[in-house]
Amino acid sequence: MEEDITERIRADFSPTDAAEAIRTLEQAGTGGRVARCIAVASAGNLEELRRYVEMADLDPRDVIVAGEYDLPMQKRDLRVSFLIDSPEKFWIGGIAAAIFNRGYTLRSIKARVASGTSSGFTADRGEGVAEFDGAPIPITIEKSDGEFKLHGDPDELELYDLDRPFGDELAFRDAVSCYILAKQRPNKTLDTKT
Repeated sequence: MEEDITERIRADFSPTDAAEAIRTLEQAGTGGRVARCIAVASAGNLEELRRYVEMADLDPRDVIVAGEYDLPMQKRDLRVSFLIDSPEKFWIGGIAAAIFNRGYTLRSIKARVASGTSSGFTADRGEGVAEFDGAPIPITIEKSDGEFKLHGDPDELELYDLDRPFGDELAFRDAVSCYILAKQRPNKTLDTKT
């Protein structure tokens, strides 16, 4: 189970209940988004946690609604972190999920309401700065005035066409994902001997 989930369980539950809650989630094979939703929805109550574990066995979508929504609105995005805990932070959710699959975890997020947005999408209502830990280097992503930017060495970013802001989130997400893959690829030496 992910470390952020066990930390959250230990923070929300009594020491005795925390150990049992972690054991229950591990025995159920529950992790990731569903386990985060169970942790939030159960709010430190062991019996509620057990009920949500059983619910997840029947249909995990019910647990996701319980953990992420205060109906009718989604209030949290728990796909990869407890840090995306309010709608103004949704701007980083899709990117965080994509680079999570590349071994990066969201370390911090600073968010503010986006200025001048007219989009009906909740993810477009916020902007800010998010920092991620991962190998080979930590990365920082900023969204400002509707555009995404990766911070780093300008010369290196230019090589990957990331030295500019992106207005298209999907194009930015793909470019950052490819950048991370390129950085993670081990250096290969060519055998020039014949």
